[in-house]
Amino acid sequence: MAAERLQKLIARAGIASRRGAERLIAEGRVMLDGVVVRRRGVVADPRRQEIRVDGTRLRARRKPRRYLILNKPTGVLTTRSDPGRRPIVMDLVPPSARSLAPVGRLDGASSGLLLLTNDGDLAYRVTHPRFRVPKIYLATVRGLPGEAVLDRACRGIRVDGEGLRLDHAEVIARFPHRAEGRRRSRLRIRLLGGRNREIRRVLSVLGHPVLELHRTAIGNLEDTGLRPGRWRNLRPAEISGLRRAVGLEAARSPRTRPPARSRPAIGSRRTAASGSAAAPAPHSPFVVAMDGPAGSGKSSVARMVARRCGLGYFNTGASVRAVALAAMRQGADLDDPAVVRPFAFRVLLDPEGRVFLDGVDVSVAVRAPDVSRGASRVAVHAELREVLVERWRQAAGAGGVMEGRDIGTVVFPEAPVKVFLDARPEVRAARRSSDEGGRSVAAVASELERRDRTDSAREVAPLRQATDAHRLDTSDLTLEETVDRVVAIVDQARAGKPEPGPTH
Repeated sequence: MAAERLQKLIARAGIASRRGAERLIAEGRVMLDGVVVRRRGVVADPRRQEIRVDGTRLRARRKPRRYLILNKPTGVLTTRSDPGRRPIVMDLVPPSARSLAPVGRLDGASSGLLLLTNDGDLAYRVTHPRFRVPKIYLATVRGLPGEAVLDRACRGIRVDGEGLRLDHAEVIARFPHRAEGRRRSRLRIRLLGGRNREIRRVLSVLGHPVLELHRTAIGNLEDTGLRPGRWRNLRPAEISGLRRAVGLEAARSPRTRPPARSRPAIGSRRTAASGSAAAPAPHSPFVVAMDGPAGSGKSSVARMVARRCGLGYFNTGASVRAVALAAMRQGADLDDPAVVRPFAFRVLLDPEGRVFLDGVDVSVAVRAPDVSRGASRVAVHAELREVLVERWRQAAGAGGVMEGRDIGTVVFPEAPVKVFLDARPEVRAARRSSDEGGRSVAAVASELERRDRTDSAREVAPLRQATDAHRLDTSDLTLEETVDRVVAIVDQARAGKPEPGPTH
């Protein structure tokens, strides 16, 4: 082994990231042959020289590399130790992973994806702006920033003598309110660098302070399906993809290259202006969007289609009902969006069609009639819908059958297959009555009529058929016949064959 810089040797040993190793050196915690080293750039050979960090000798033998991602909750510090004994990310990982180092910054008030590893070379390249690894964030900000504000943020500003900028920022939702102080916007932001609290500092100076900040992606890594406070080891394909992105591995041949990211990458506002060639659009997930009113057979059909086509199944309505269930259990006001919205972060869908609340399977509990009525009340809140839509998109990031009431029009408007199921009102009422243990058909019919009016007339994601959806009236079809028709549409789309025009 040839002599290398001390910070690189320390990072490779998994003690800290390369920047963290530089801090160790500056703090006088590194010794070379018994002499404290305080300046960067010193080279050493661990086979011939004694290197100690905090008194422990650095060995030449490389530790096995390990990589994991964590969905960091708010209130937890991104550090390996804290003198004040506040919660830190190392408290959330098993003892065997506590020698790993967090890669990059994510302040205590922010949440989301965090990479931990003992691969110092990778950690250095992921955090260094020169390697242009994108990090994607969702930010809730005060006020309603316009295009001029976002353009200014992307052009760059100076804060405390430091040049800061966002590489891309776009508004994905606005929440106007009569009171100016309660107006909010939701932004999707991309950073290629990431100085300390860069997003918060830029937007605060521009008059739109950040109220919530959540990181959803680091390069090819996404937090899909990872609940707050949970972690998992990276898959081999994820490790290879990240190492290739920063130049640590050669690119694979086209035959062995893994699929591209499921979510479209966000382009920079400055790319078009500079004349740079746009990157090709990544492959989108194969989603079957299934919409329709209650009692039309969506759940039964979607579950069977998913099973026959080898896809995951996601019931979005169960998410809304789980939010209502959580709020009702705590006696919360279902008509107050600020009270209801936080419950969305406690709900998780899995590809088996189940819904979890705080890690507990509540798939049966959410079917109760009173919960369904509560779901109709909370579903009208734009703030809640915005959170749930983002979580649904994350859940189906690898594709699947997604059913609900606005899947083809709002959640996945670019889905390759869209189906709108319907049935005559009396048929729908009879089906729902049977599902709910034989309740009065007349009572169910009256309830469905009110619900249809509410769902169709609401301002937020109303129930309607997408213009390119296939409409199927299931009134006189058996379940198997309906499934056969939907599977045929899916098979045509997968084979790339022209589909018959949507029916209305």
